[in-house]
Amino acid sequence: EEELEGLDTEVLYILELRGGEKAARPVKYTFRKRGFNRLKGFYIETRFPFGLFKKGKEELSEERVLVYPNVKAPAQVLAAAGIRPGEVDTFKKGVGTQIYSLRDYTLEDDARHIHWKSTARAARAIAKEFEKESDKTLMVVFENRSFEGGEEAFEDRVDEAASAASRLMEMNYRVGLKTLGQTIPPGTGRNHLYRILHALALIRPEGRGRPVVRLMEP
Repeated sequence: EEELEGLDTEVLYILELRGGEKAARPVKYTFRKRGFNRLKGFYIETRFPFGLFKKGKEELSEERVLVYPNVKAPAQVLAAAGIRPGEVDTFKKGVGTQIYSLRDYTLEDDARHIHWKSTARAARAIAKEFEKESDKTLMVVFENRSFEGGEEAFEDRVDEAASAASRLMEMNYRVGLKTLGQTIPPGTGRNHLYRILHALALIRPEGRGRPVVRLMEP
């Protein structure tokens, strides 16, 4: 395994390649640091033709790769950021699209909101209540202050902010990001998540103090 600065790579073997032939194989790269990383090329080595001696050459092919923060397993995210699950699951009824609860149907309800399966089982009209969409919008607040506790502590908070944003969007929240120097308004979708991860991939500490990750309503 070849080891470069901030990067672990694996050795790729091709057993035989005849003249004029081409071969493509996937190679695993493990980046140890977020942000922009440079791939400088690769080294080709062979024992051809007799297998007694190695010879090779370096192929330069510089590429710049943006590495996002580490997004932890969903079960660890909210606890790692100091957020209790109940603090983000307290939905309220409203006019959203996700079902909040079931209750008896009244004449004031829209007939389109009847839950027919429950109505059949209960032998009476049952209506659906929906979550209030505004209650499913949260900001991930990252106070990206200087390394109090060391660089590792700061990087842990970066990962927690990225993980919280990813997990909340999996839970159908509209999510935004607020740091000491930037605000990304709440949004949804993969491209919006990439926008947040891009910002966190490049973030640096500002000011002195302890870096903190928390949630707040906009």
